[in-house]
Amino acid sequence: MTSYPTKDAKLLSVLWVQVCFALLLSAPALRPEKEHAELQLNNEPEPLECSDLKSCLALLGTANPAAAERAAHQTVNDPAYTLNDFETDCKAAFPELELYRVKGGTLGNRGGEAEYQRTLGALFSVYWLVRKDMEGDASGMDGFCFGVDSSGRSKTEQDETIKNLSKRTAFKHNSEVWAQIDNLTTNAGFKSKTDTTLLRSMLALTAIHDIMKIEALIPKNEIDTTDHDLALGYVLKHQTEYPLPSYQMLSDIPAGQNKVLFALAEMNFNFGHMVQAEAPPGALFKDLMGVIHKMRDTPAELDKQLLFYFFHWFTDLAGATANPKGGNEIFILKLPTVVLLNFFNAMSHVRNLGSGDETQVYLDYLRSTPAGVFVKDNAQPQEFVALTRLILMSQAGELAVKDAFTALDPESKRTLTEELSVTGTDTPFPEGAPPSSKEGPAFLVYYGPKLLQLNKKDGLSASMQLLAGIFAKARAEFAQRPSGQTMTIMLEDPQGLAEAAKAGVADAIGRLSVDAEGKVSLAGR
Repeated sequence: MTSYPTKDAKLLSVLWVQVCFALLLSAPALRPEKEHAELQLNNEPEPLECSDLKSCLALLGTANPAAAERAAHQTVNDPAYTLNDFETDCKAAFPELELYRVKGGTLGNRGGEAEYQRTLGALFSVYWLVRKDMEGDASGMDGFCFGVDSSGRSKTEQDETIKNLSKRTAFKHNSEVWAQIDNLTTNAGFKSKTDTTLLRSMLALTAIHDIMKIEALIPKNEIDTTDHDLALGYVLKHQTEYPLPSYQMLSDIPAGQNKVLFALAEMNFNFGHMVQAEAPPGALFKDLMGVIHKMRDTPAELDKQLLFYFFHWFTDLAGATANPKGGNEIFILKLPTVVLLNFFNAMSHVRNLGSGDETQVYLDYLRSTPAGVFVKDNAQPQEFVALTRLILMSQAGELAVKDAFTALDPESKRTLTEELSVTGTDTPFPEGAPPSSKEGPAFLVYYGPKLLQLNKKDGLSASMQLLAGIFAKARAEFAQRPSGQTMTIMLEDPQGLAEAAKAGVADAIGRLSVDAEGKVSLAGR
């Protein structure tokens, strides 16, 4: 059996759903808009009765290459090809979409129907972004911003019945955001009108990427993980006896299969951990640097692989809605524009890894963010890494975070300054962000951003002090571990920790414990 401990799997995989959750903590729960309720129910069919991946695949039809090619080619070339046409072709092309009907539980407990709708949302985002520059009711930009009518044609800002119309209209006219989106789509190669093999590969990846959230499909006798991305990567690489139809359909596009494998099974890069500065550079880039080293003689191909991955990550997060035909809700209604722009900023720095040390690339990323610019001008140099990371993790205003940090007792401030500056590599941060004096591993406090975000309006300093206490407990527990590595510290109840910090942080720190596996608990809860 191949074993991937849960906490390490969570660290190393591309956890797009958890990224979305972490980034949206401060926003109200995502709710479908009533005007599109009928579009998401679709008279849910009977569940599939099967017990494992092999028996479930046996119940499916075969992949349909003609429908897949039509979905890709018509999306790029035909203004009359509606979203409803695209949906019909995708359902015909990719039989794995039926797997969301498998009876049983799902990772994250959303349920199969919700995961199915989110997958459709990701597919629709691909369709809309590729068609961004089409006009009239074929406009992908309008579809992305305002959704579609019952015929699958894009609505416009003239439709005053659309909810949150002013926010959606403002997003449509944000030229800075759309320039970044268009650059990603174009540079990744998805707008070619003649060669649509890359787009077909992206559609196949999007259709299958979340099927391992259906717990029955994970080959638990072969791989020990609850991470759906690792499980899917394992199946694609090793389950040759009964391959996934949509992936097998790409056998005539070896480069497409390679890109799908790269995104799912080789990068092991958690982009959300970078955007939020949740992880130190060693944890972020270790596996990716190995891939870069293997591809050092083909830098152009490496860049194409990275762009393919980033486009998938972007459309997957964009589609994370219960209301896929209602247009984008995540980027327009939930995510601050500055965070969205920071995604693209982070992408540019990852693409520089081939020519730079991971610690330097990480520091350059911090310096390039609005948070980093603020900290450089308003804090001591030795506090730069810690304070910039705290701003990005908390998603609170720069000045509010600095004030909360300044209000800490000297010991807590020193602990955060030192612990958040440990790189987890053999290379410390260079001058301007002095290395920590700490011996032993760096720590990735999983759900550390959530702990801060829950109290960012009231009690941010208390959450910071509790975070410092968690670091101190972890350092005492794991001081003998080697340097140049990263240890994951798992906050299994960040909500309870945040509440305890507000109620009395000194008492909460006194009740903290970190066990030998890095799990944090609070006595009395």
